[in-house]
Amino acid sequence: MTVADEIHSANGMDSQAARIEFSFLLGDATRRLRRAYDREMQQLGLTRAQWQVLVRVLRIGSPTQTELAESLGIGRASAGSLIRQLEEKSYIERHEDKGDQRVKRVVASRRAVASAERMTQIGSDVAYSAFDGIEKEELDVAARVLYAIRRNIADS
Repeated sequence: MTVADEIHSANGMDSQAARIEFSFLLGDATRRLRRAYDREMQQLGLTRAQWQVLVRVLRIGSPTQTELAESLGIGRASAGSLIRQLEEKSYIERHEDKGDQRVKRVVASRRAVASAERMTQIGSDVAYSAFDGIEKEELDVAARVLYAIRRNIADS
């Protein structure tokens, strides 16, 4: 079935069936996008999840584990596991907070900073491939839809 056939088929559905079909399509597209990022990030020895943490650390500067977890929308334990994996790969270091020695700050290592441009290029290449032929206006609409879905099920 072509994309046009799938769209035509989806347009003929009632509202409930269209929502269910869209949720299946969204799950499939998300799974494929994650696989593409995982495959390409292997060049740097990273998974997509590790890359996301690293990008966030590079953007924020030196978050605590809790701040990092909150910014990613994941639990502290999951963040801790990813931080540990990135430490083992020499992408991240933990440093004591200057104001509170009980607090550890997560800091990008020299290796991470040196790899930042390559990570950005790989991420851009995957996104370019995934969204080829989709206009910015269409992406804006899709983003609004996805934000609405996320808000609607935020506490589920």
